[in-house]
Amino acid sequence: MPIKTQEILGGICINFLDKCYEHNTPELIKQPLQYISKLSNASELLLVKILKNYYQAVFNKNIDEVKTIGGVLEKAGWKDFVSVLPHLSN
Repeated sequence: MPIKTQEILGGICINFLDKCYEHNTPELIKQPLQYISKLSNASELLLVKILKNYYQAVFNKNIDEVKTIGGVLEKAGWKDFVSVLPHLSN
């Protein structure tokens, strides 16, 4: 499958994961997480893969991993983006 198509489908999966979080429907996250895992490891899909790990940590309530991934994104200059992602409280 072309990388551009994978980027688009990966983005759709990330948006779906965000809606699952927003609507508290964790039972629906398995398939998009698995789908993203099967995507190519091409550099164009790096953010999709990172966000998959971020949302997986959110749904697993893994505060340390959420902070770590969010911190890496912030250091890379994505602070505004990180501010709109779901966060976990201690």
